[in-house]
Amino acid sequence: MINKTIFSKRIEEKISSRSYEKEEPFEKKAVLEKLFEKIETLKKNRQKIVFPEPLDERVLKAVDFALREKLCKPILVGNKSEILQKAESLKLDISGAEIVQTNEKFEEFVELLIELRKDKGVSRKEAEEFVKDPVYYATLMVKAGWADGLIGGATSETGKIVSAALRIVKPKAGVKTVSGAFVMVIPMKKFGEAFAHRSVIVFADCAVTISPNAEQIADIAVESAKTARMFGLEPRIALLYYKTRKSGDMSAKDKMQEADLILKGRNADFIVEGELQVDAAIDPEVAKIKKPDSSLKGRANVLIFPDLSSGNIGYKLVERLAGAEAIGPIIQGLAKPCNDLSRGCSTEDIINMIAITSYQALSEKQPVSN
Repeated sequence: MINKTIFSKRIEEKISSRSYEKEEPFEKKAVLEKLFEKIETLKKNRQKIVFPEPLDERVLKAVDFALREKLCKPILVGNKSEILQKAESLKLDISGAEIVQTNEKFEEFVELLIELRKDKGVSRKEAEEFVKDPVYYATLMVKAGWADGLIGGATSETGKIVSAALRIVKPKAGVKTVSGAFVMVIPMKKFGEAFAHRSVIVFADCAVTISPNAEQIADIAVESAKTARMFGLEPRIALLYYKTRKSGDMSAKDKMQEADLILKGRNADFIVEGELQVDAAIDPEVAKIKKPDSSLKGRANVLIFPDLSSGNIGYKLVERLAGAEAIGPIIQGLAKPCNDLSRGCSTEDIINMIAITSYQALSEKQPVSN
């Protein structure tokens, strides 16, 4: 279970030792217990993670920490003198980071982008403008193999990060739907041990696909199962809807029911059930009443929403009203990891994402045990 971990304490101690001004308390926020078990593996196989927003104070603090802990090999895209001046003003040591400017490999990346977007008729002038943009430049670095993963969004909108990734990196082979998941870490001290089974829940899609059809819902569920396993959860997936399917009803009257049948037809290697109301999905007592033959028995740990609006609203409600920590969005289904940050993220959030992105990148290259 993800809770107050050694890694969390180390982050707090390291940041405190650097006398950082804390934009918010770094007090034992839940981070990546499952990934902590693999931190030594990540350190031995440091991935090149590119950051297109290096003038943001939170990003620089996270890079400073990552260098000290040897979590990754950071690459910063921007004006070298401005970046170093900013780091010096914050009393940070980023001398171990690679800094590149968008005029480096410029022609190479322009040609690459033209080739990637030739079916859309992108002109050379348009391609040149895109390559001058640090977000697109960083994404092209990932595509070309100069970086293993990207972390952006501290100052850019989610749409820009996701759009660049979809246009350039594109989905991995066999994946048709890219989606965004949040790992919700809920403080169970507010609710008691009876609800400990729902202290860590994956929510999807909360960031990418506006109105997914049944096939896309099934794809989102499959990728969300992989995200759950990355955090040490054995996925138990609920396909949410405003009503609960009656016992014995195997017809497909709507897309969530159809997605359930699609997943069963694919022989999914996880428990999945839908359609379900959210209370029947996560509350065992309610499940006994509304769906007594439920395979989930009210213990779902992955919630798949019927559309982007409900997913995005849902995670924000849980974050704000239950005091949960929302780790993400974790972009699922790309050929190489390009992850987004909330513009309200903390330094610790970025450190979390460095670990996640590094894990994703390493997993694409070699098997990493769950």
